[in-house]
Amino acid sequence: MTTTKAAWEAVVQHLRAQGVPFDAGLTSDELAAAEAFAGAAFPAALRGLLGAGLLMGPRSPDWRLRDTETLRAHLDAPIDGLLDAVAAGRFWSADWGERPADPGAASDVARRALAEVPTLLPIHGRRFLPAAPDGAPVFDVRGPVALFFGVDLRDYLYVEFGEPDGHEPADINNAPDVPFWSDLADFWGSDEGDG
Repeated sequence: MTTTKAAWEAVVQHLRAQGVPFDAGLTSDELAAAEAFAGAAFPAALRGLLGAGLLMGPRSPDWRLRDTETLRAHLDAPIDGLLDAVAAGRFWSADWGERPADPGAASDVARRALAEVPTLLPIHGRRFLPAAPDGAPVFDVRGPVALFFGVDLRDYLYVEFGEPDGHEPADINNAPDVPFWSDLADFWGSDEGDG
């Protein structure tokens, strides 16, 4: 797992060489402000990446907080998508117990349950890293569908933007479980979720 400053600088340098746009890394004060805005402590990997360089572009979150409205939309998207699916009757987690018949009551149960799951921190587009133990997988989340998209942050960046020569993709089975999100991704990766 990549955690040193030099290792993250090497990742950013490789990605820049692939044409991926990066701004200068965040200062420690900017990182603290970003964490406060997100309401979650960032995993060491995300702190390392953001300290080495800030991924730029319309699909990338602005952790410098220049556009907080769009950043808030990025942060809220996974939970909002799930709540929309619950309200439409398209999603319910068995872990939440029996679904109330009243749609409003079902949404209230879901909202309370989802307030307890790890926050997903936007990385790029629909790709999110949980505010969870370092080494957590990156998820692609759209509505009630979550898929594994990288065994960890570095692996995700290489999958998304281009691997360096000799890089071997990691095995997702070695990633730690993240409450709720790993189960959701396992469901969608299963035969039941695929069908």
